Amino acid sequence: ERNYAVTNYQTIGLPRSSYVLSGKKLGQYNKYIEIKKSRKLIVCYDLPPTDFFVGGLQANINTENYLADLYRVLMKIAEELPDIYIVVKPKDLKIFSLTFYKKYEKRINEIKNFEVISDLKKYNPYTMANLADLIIGKCSNILEEAFCAGKPVIFYDNEKYIQSTDYVINE
Repeated sequence: ERNYAVTNYQTIGLPRSSYVLSGKKLGQYNKYIEIKKSRKLIVCYDLPPTDFFVGGLQANINTENYLADLYRVLMKIAEELPDIYIVVKPKDLKIFSLTFYKKYEKRINEIKNFEVISDLKKYNPYTMANLADLIIGKCSNILEEAFCAGKPVIFYDNEKYIQSTDYVINE
């Protein structure tokens, strides 16, 4: 229809998947390298919640309630499995001002094998994914890229976004 003359398409995957596999500049990650010597490192990614108006337009996908549920589950896993270390790399500083986070903050700080990174610029999400033994999070590019790079990934789909579509991850 547009006179394109392409006879062979190559599937190459997501372009930043290779970032997950490159373990460059690990000096500032010594804390997590040490943790990995005695525990499994689970790196988790969240997404900033949508506001009330946008949430309504998007069928309440990724609202604060769903994000609170993710944190509740992660804290419960950390409490029940002391041989793992869960570190959450938030997407945005907005998380720290949300009602649910303020409610959970004391408990978060008391769990010895659970951490929420507060200096978002200090740790690169791709390097964190490289170090991870398992990655858990809301559906996002970083999870898809890690999955393409061969990392074990759990898509936390508590709002059933992935399940309700013909998204390729369903297969």
